[in-house]
Amino acid sequence: GKMHGTYTYKIDGGESLKLPSFGEINTIKLIVRADEGADLIELWLVPALNYLPARVRYTDQQGAIVEQLATGIDFR
Repeated sequence: GKMHGTYTYKIDGGESLKLPSFGEINTIKLIVRADEGADLIELWLVPALNYLPARVRYTDQQGAIVEQLATGIDFR
């Protein structure tokens, strides 16, 4: 899908994630949805790491999902 138009942002509360290099980590889930309901982006942000995303999931209007999970963070 194309990333343009109006989007709605919603905090979906806290969620605990298990990551390979960190173990259990507390996140805040942010849901970003296109107003026409086509595209959906879910971000799991880590408050302890300056709100970097530990997990990102994108779902397009056909239901195809692309997901990324952080395996490590380099603060160089």
